[in-house]
Amino acid sequence: MSWDIRFDSSLRKFLPYLSGSEPVPEDTHFVDLGVDSMAIVELQEEIESAFEIVFPYEVLNRDTFKTPFTLWTVVKSLLPTEAG
Repeated sequence: MSWDIRFDSSLRKFLPYLSGSEPVPEDTHFVDLGVDSMAIVELQEEIESAFEIVFPYEVLNRDTFKTPFTLWTVVKSLLPTEAG
């Protein structure tokens, strides 16, 4: 997956069953990766801090936090576009 290194680093902090050399599986549900609801809240805060974004209320739902790919799709949509 071609997501930002900050995203990958943030995710790995919350994936207890993933070794450092394994790629983050983009379509595996977070619950299957060992991430519980409390960790999702902490992951949200980690992502907001790493990218200096705030998740709008409308995206704070199970669909956003279903898999790493669905989360990255939302994060990417919240990033400012480069001028030029």
